[in-house]
Amino acid sequence: MNKSDELDLKSTIFYYFREKQYNSMLNKSKEGISKFKGDASFHLFHCLSLILANRLEEGIHSLETINMENEIKLAVTIALMYSHKLFGVSNKNLFLKLDGQMRDYRKDADAGDFYYSAFVLLCFNKSEKALDYAEKALAMQSSLSECLSLKGWILLYLYERGKRAAMNIKDVFEHALQLNPKNLDIIMGFTESCLLQNDSSKALEIINKAIVHHSATNLPLLQKLKIQLAAFEWDQVQETVNRINTIDSKNLYVKKISIIIKLCRLTNYEEAALDIENLSHLLDTVEPGNIQIVCEYSQLFSGICNKNVEILSQTTAMLVNALQNNPESLELIIELGYQALARGNSKEAAR
Repeated sequence: MNKSDELDLKSTIFYYFREKQYNSMLNKSKEGISKFKGDASFHLFHCLSLILANRLEEGIHSLETINMENEIKLAVTIALMYSHKLFGVSNKNLFLKLDGQMRDYRKDADAGDFYYSAFVLLCFNKSEKALDYAEKALAMQSSLSECLSLKGWILLYLYERGKRAAMNIKDVFEHALQLNPKNLDIIMGFTESCLLQNDSSKALEIINKAIVHHSATNLPLLQKLKIQLAAFEWDQVQETVNRINTIDSKNLYVKKISIIIKLCRLTNYEEAALDIENLSHLLDTVEPGNIQIVCEYSQLFSGICNKNVEILSQTTAMLVNALQNNPESLELIIELGYQALARGNSKEAAR
């Protein structure tokens, strides 16, 4: 295995993280552990995947087995602190110990450890802190292209939530691209920054080159689909959907886009309803127990279906199915209430 294979695999892990496909992220992290035995970062990604997939106890245990890996000691300690909080641990002495370790490790940590710490913080939705740690890493090693890419993605995340301006995001990715033009995570980030400036032609030009140079992964094709969708190039969108389906018939993003097209472009509610039902079954296989993605898809489809009864029936069924496996999930129960309101059933919503 060469460096480009390693970078492509990490790019895939980061992609699944951004798409909230945490079980897929977990599987790719396991692949990284198997293929790149000397790289401790894949063990960190594995632990984070478990935590994001709500397998907190397993995630904490896995973190404790790698907390002495020198290149990621700070990152692991920060991950342990936030994981214990999520798990509901209230042991003051434990947190004092971890806080002391974090302060000690921060004194000696290198740029790489600060970079991985920034990613850990992003995983725990601490985006401002993540940006601070990425800046610390770059202050120590300005040529760390992976960290420049992460900084760009964090800035995109903050921009989408109205917390940052978009003015210098493209510059960050452009600098990273100059340092490492073959890093797929950087390429995808650069095209995202192009879309912010409504420059879909530049984004398409860059991603088409990536499709040629990264033929072993479908990530560039998925990004091309997103670019074409942003440019409302409907014929090309369908062509790319068909192309990806021949490579990966279970791709969740493609399934989502196909349903959006049927709802918004074709207004074919009957087919869309069937596709949502099939997607619900696919989620059980590809992303079992992933509450976040079920709620996200349910909100999306119900919000663009013009209150179509068939669609609302399927989005509700998707939530009910998820609730059977996660009966204590407040997120699912609340979303079911919103779905009942959308169907005009206020009594059921109040229940």
